[in-house]
Amino acid sequence: MNPDTFSSTKSNFSSTKSSPLVASPSTQNSSRLESVAFLVLLITTILAPLAFLPTQYIVIDAVKTVLIAIGTLISAILYGIMAYKERSITLPPKSIIWTSILVAASLIVSAYWSLHSGKSLFGQGFELNTVSFLLVMFLAGLVTYVIVQRKSERATVLYIGMTVPFIILAILHGLRLIFGASFMSLGVLSSVTSSLVGTWFDLGVYAIVILLISLCALMFLSLSRKVKIIYWILLMVSFVSAVIINSSSAWLLGAIVLAIVTIVTTSL
Repeated sequence: MNPDTFSSTKSNFSSTKSSPLVASPSTQNSSRLESVAFLVLLITTILAPLAFLPTQYIVIDAVKTVLIAIGTLISAILYGIMAYKERSITLPPKSIIWTSILVAASLIVSAYWSLHSGKSLFGQGFELNTVSFLLVMFLAGLVTYVIVQRKSERATVLYIGMTVPFIILAILHGLRLIFGASFMSLGVLSSVTSSLVGTWFDLGVYAIVILLISLCALMFLSLSRKVKIIYWILLMVSFVSAVIINSSSAWLLGAIVLAIVTIVTTSL
């Protein structure tokens, strides 16, 4: 073997080893934008169920809608900037996209032709059942889809972000059921069935959502023993909460969602 060839090869190897790969500035900026966007969405997910102002003059719905709208828009804008820098974007399947567009368009048209179009679009005090808030929720769903598609482990982090405020609310309302409406009223809870989430029905829906997610995780995911125990605890807490709340509409909604999930999973 030629000594010169060997020394040249050794020199090239040393040069390569001493010069590690460094991410380009654009890649680093995209990573920072993605991390900040995800952090904003996670903080919004945690704070939204608990957000309120201790006064009777500002309704809880207004606080929550403003918080959700701001958090969602900031995350969407950051992801939009990131997609522009990367010259690529991740979107849900076309069937979901077109269905969402048609539903959103029908909501806007129906609100425009209603007798009180302004109230239908924005409400009187930023209520949860307005067209504008539903459109924000469509955008939140899109941002969440992009987050999970880019890094699947973030779905678990978002689920934890949903369960933490639920556990807090379950403890709070459980204590209020035991000690009465005057206990920990926080200046806004006037009766035992008053809730920081909104109505008693909203709290029931929240419990059903946690119940369904926990059930699906136990059925379809490969979990370690410790994680399974955590999911079983969440399942039991959400089930007991849903039973105590006893909202027939929430149970019906949960049954419909569970039936759809069952049909989809069995048909695959």
